[in-house]
Amino acid sequence: MNQPTTTTFAWCFSHGRLHHFTGEPWCTATWAVLSGNAEDEALAVKEEQYGDAEFLHQLPDKQQIALIDAHRDVAESAASIADLGKVLDVEAGLADILNRGTHRGVRKTTVTAKPRKPWRVIPTQNGIQLAEVEHTSEAKAFEHVRMALRSGADTAKVMQWEGGRWWHFETVTADEIPDV
Repeated sequence: MNQPTTTTFAWCFSHGRLHHFTGEPWCTATWAVLSGNAEDEALAVKEEQYGDAEFLHQLPDKQQIALIDAHRDVAESAASIADLGKVLDVEAGLADILNRGTHRGVRKTTVTAKPRKPWRVIPTQNGIQLAEVEHTSEAKAFEHVRMALRSGADTAKVMQWEGGRWWHFETVTADEIPDV
């Protein structure tokens, strides 16, 4: 006899949408589990807890950090269970050997190991790239985004290493950051 499928609902602040997990969570981005037995119930909980925010940078700083810390703690627990120590040693050794190329606006590499700093912030002003700064966490990347936009950049592009290549994670403009 088939067992009923249980769905866990989670709002993904990286993808800006509701995820439905029927087993192990497949999304490696930053998401928050929502209570509710149906999608509409979960969305009501999301609205109550996080308001209109679709993406992480739209939340207050303290709430962003709390979500990122919670996600990191879960990821670290999973890593220790899977004993990924050997993989992490390989990643650290390969982090500096990135063979860069471009394809459809996405920087990609032939190296599949995750770099030590899997987040990049690329601030621009009037279409001119000001810098490209690597970060060890999503929280640090978005802290840099806020600082760059408060310091004169008009746009900041955030890139994330995922699935063996760099992905365009999000572009934030100065008008999206309070006090700019």
